Amino acid sequence: MNLYEKTANKYGTTCIRVERGIRYAFECARKADACKKEVDHYIGFNYSSNSKSLSKMYLMLKREAEDEKSNA
Repeated sequence: MNLYEKTANKYGTTCIRVERGIRYAFECARKADACKKEVDHYIGFNYSSNSKSLSKMYLMLKREAEDEKSNA
């Protein structure tokens, strides 16, 4: 919830709107036909909570950044 609060404060909105926006973005990504491989890689197709999807996405991006750093 801290992430929602910080984001809401930064953009002058509410935590609830931030949460709904993230949920909607994940839903749209999962419905997109063109990006199935990327969606599965970063957030998966199971309709889990925002926190689980965000955690998976964070870990995948962090892993990629570490791989890039070690290959440079």
